[in-house]
Amino acid sequence: APNYPSIDELGRRLGESSLRDQTVNDARRLQQSGQSASAVQQYQRALEGKPATPELQLEYYQALAATPQGWDQARRGLQQLAQQNPDDPRFALAYAQHLTYRDVTRREGIAQLAKLSGDSSVGAAARKSWRQALLWLDARASDAPLYQTYLQLAPDDAAVKARFDSMVQQDEAARERAQQNAAVDARGRTI
Repeated sequence: APNYPSIDELGRRLGESSLRDQTVNDARRLQQSGQSASAVQQYQRALEGKPATPELQLEYYQALAATPQGWDQARRGLQQLAQQNPDDPRFALAYAQHLTYRDVTRREGIAQLAKLSGDSSVGAAARKSWRQALLWLDARASDAPLYQTYLQLAPDDAAVKARFDSMVQQDEAARERAQQNAAVDARGRTI
């Protein structure tokens, strides 16, 4: 059946290489060399009108995410892959990692990575991405639990601890300034 999603896999088992395989290999080479836009075009050509395995879709969305205009479409695609493959945490990991690449979704990605950190197959990668996302985070006082949860698992992580301590110090300094300003304002009103 020509529309069978694993037709290329069957061909490979028989020792055949399809045009699609060659196109996907070209896309992979382009992606590895940092040419994301060209890689996306090759993936699109390979996927054109043909069912694709979830793994190939994942590659495509990860390449698309690296392009200037592809982040949101990649987010939707990765989210759909994660939902369609709930028994394979690789897709949930890719989606969570993707969310951490933008400030507006970073906290959501951190929460998902924290959950995935206990998974036996993707836990180590999730913890590594979780750590990186905490270092990227434009942290505020309300983010303290995100750091505290991570530091319970990795109390010796000096970089994350320093980032957390810096956030706490900035918050305390802002509170002190606010109190001083309030006191000055109160004195000004009594005069």
